[in-house]
Amino acid sequence: MLGNFKQLLPEFVECQPVKGGPTCWLPRDSAMQIERIRAHLNDRHWLMVDHDNSPTVQAHTLYDIEPNVVVYNQTDPHRHQAFWLLKDPVYCQPEVRERQPYRYLTAIEAAYDEHYGADLCFARHIHRNPCAFINDTDWRHWRTHTLSELAEPVNLSARRAKALDHSISASEGRNNALFDEVRRWAYPQVEIARSASYEVWHRQVVTRALAMSEQIVSDRGALPAREVGYVAKSVAGFVYYRYTGAGSILTPELRAIKAEQGRKGGLIGGKVSKGGGRPKSTNWELWEAIQKMKAEGHPHSSIAQDLKISASTVSKYAKISK
Repeated sequence: MLGNFKQLLPEFVECQPVKGGPTCWLPRDSAMQIERIRAHLNDRHWLMVDHDNSPTVQAHTLYDIEPNVVVYNQTDPHRHQAFWLLKDPVYCQPEVRERQPYRYLTAIEAAYDEHYGADLCFARHIHRNPCAFINDTDWRHWRTHTLSELAEPVNLSARRAKALDHSISASEGRNNALFDEVRRWAYPQVEIARSASYEVWHRQVVTRALAMSEQIVSDRGALPAREVGYVAKSVAGFVYYRYTGAGSILTPELRAIKAEQGRKGGLIGGKVSKGGGRPKSTNWELWEAIQKMKAEGHPHSSIAQDLKISASTVSKYAKISK
């Protein structure tokens, strides 16, 4: 079985010699004893799940369909990664990620995460190498599985997966769609944010956002990683600082602006409003705050939420130039 696994690896394998460190590319034979690798390049041969708190140390009994391979954490057997061999490999390059087979695979993996209590932040990029001697690998069997077969335990037919598809129209906007998906996931995770440092929490949100972004496509394709990072940073900062009591996500400059706005109360532009329509002058302090957050990559919805103004106000000020 080890030899069969090796034959499915690409000729050159992306490896991570140190957890969380930089990756490098090595020939297949040289990568065999690296603890963490990426087993796919063009084709996904495996459905993967990462479990950090399994209720049993016999992971193969946890799942309705027995995994082909289980790799245990040597220091904590309740942590493992499980692999199911696909009958038909799924092409996974970015230009085809909006096609049904890849989207069906990622939908099944997301459903497995929810159903079996697995790690929602597992991006399925770098994973434990079953062939490395440092890993405790349980080789179970070499049967192959269709996507439909793997979807049965989570009641996710191809038709239902298509109904849950995250494809969006060009007018909806990929940034806004991803922002909504990430925040819906992040808001209930407050306890995780409270128990971790901001750096750890931010990494978890980024990982989840990257996984979600692969399922959010428009006619322009998936959202670039840089844009995904901006969205994740906005959500991570809001949840962490809003609900952990660790401080404010606003910079000192923005806090000063908001304090001044609060001091003025009913004043607009330093003068008492007499009614009769909107003030004609531009609030340049607010303009500078919006421009600064735009330059940092925050979407309009996030800027509006942070500054407690409407999205239409953000759009209006974003179009103004000095």
